[in-house]
Amino acid sequence: MDTINANLTPYSKFITLTTKDTVLDRSQFLKLFDLFRRAYKTKYGKNLPYLGKIERQKKRGLKEGNEGSWHIHLCCFFETTIQYQAFQDLWTFGFTNIEKVRSGDVGRYFMKYLTKDDLDIKKNKKVLFKSTGLKEPSTFETMTQLIPGEYDYITSWDFYQGDLKNDFPLDPNKMNHCTLYEVHHSKEKKGVNEFVN
Repeated sequence: MDTINANLTPYSKFITLTTKDTVLDRSQFLKLFDLFRRAYKTKYGKNLPYLGKIERQKKRGLKEGNEGSWHIHLCCFFETTIQYQAFQDLWTFGFTNIEKVRSGDVGRYFMKYLTKDDLDIKKNKKVLFKSTGLKEPSTFETMTQLIPGEYDYITSWDFYQGDLKNDFPLDPNKMNHCTLYEVHHSKEKKGVNEFVN
């Protein structure tokens, strides 16, 4: 999320690349994606700036009776307007869906694609991919509350370390509580802009 938020531009787009023909081999799909990235560099003279995740098309797989063809979800950080047809022409292997990035916490929105369970991904195989040269977020952790009341996200969890089926009433000594406070937007502190997490 922090990497996405650190690299967003007014022209950033959500892009999904799918194949016309079924591609069940992960390495074959990655070769197609590599050809696409090379075509982008040839056309625009620079690397495609992106962060993304590959996964299978489960619904398509159910229709076809297989595991599902591979596809990729990307968050692309463009510096200028990009024409849909020109971009589509670079992905010659199937279909392109391009969505404008709306206002709000884009990193959190994109996380729905990045955090899906992927039991079909074999051990030691990459799921997340990103281009070189992206800005790294400046983050640090602290036990001190730095910006009281100005959080972008707050969530809490209750944990019970006992037997939920048989421990009634619940034993308060087996309860744990955790609250997570996150700040994802740049804050001014001592004249330095920094991302506080």
